[in-house]
Amino acid sequence: MSIRTTYLYFISAIILFVFACKKEVEILPKDATTTRYYPNVKGNFIIYRVDSLFYNQFTSNIDTFTYELKEKVTELFTDAGGRQAQRIERYKKQNQIWVLVKVWKAFVSDKYVEKTEENITYLKLLFPLFKDKTWNGNAMNVLDSTSVKLQYKCLGLHSAFNNSKLDFDSCATILHESDSTLISINQTKEVYAINVGMIYKRITNLRDNTSQVDPTKPISKRANSGTDVIIYATDFGNE
Repeated sequence: MSIRTTYLYFISAIILFVFACKKEVEILPKDATTTRYYPNVKGNFIIYRVDSLFYNQFTSNIDTFTYELKEKVTELFTDAGGRQAQRIERYKKQNQIWVLVKVWKAFVSDKYVEKTEENITYLKLLFPLFKDKTWNGNAMNVLDSTSVKLQYKCLGLHSAFNNSKLDFDSCATILHESDSTLISINQTKEVYAINVGMIYKRITNLRDNTSQVDPTKPISKRANSGTDVIIYATDFGNE
């Protein structure tokens, strides 16, 4: 066999190898694990601790209110659009008894998750998720028609996360909105864990109304008005 023929065989082998590898990558299934950030299972529940901090401008105090909240998928039903949706019952613990306070709804597909909260439907997750992906969280409600674009952004996924109560090894962090200045912050963030759902949420609306602003301190340390609500999952399962 001539050197030229051997060379051609060698080049052909490399090309075949590269295309074989490329084909193998292409036929891999799409990242289905991202769709598992919001399970669609009847009986699933999550118990949360809710800490609400109120910054009182007049007294300079931070008033804290804490309570327990439980969300449970009590039924998978056919909604008005003919889709299988979740009935989510929300309970608040009062005198050691779970008392039903709200009923919400969610729809989960392999393309997106929408959740109706207080009769407003938000586009919570848009699949496939990847870092820095953005979408309009108001795309499915009337707020979108009034040009109120609520940009959601995936800050990361498949990352470990400790919500100060429990450890989770694969999570996606979604930033709902972020409007920060030297004297104010308006930010909402949610974290979802695979096979669990939302395990952390923080809604921060704080303002520093002092005449002399100290930029070396984070606004959470110098704010004197607003609210900071932190929601932690403390337990989850199926019943």
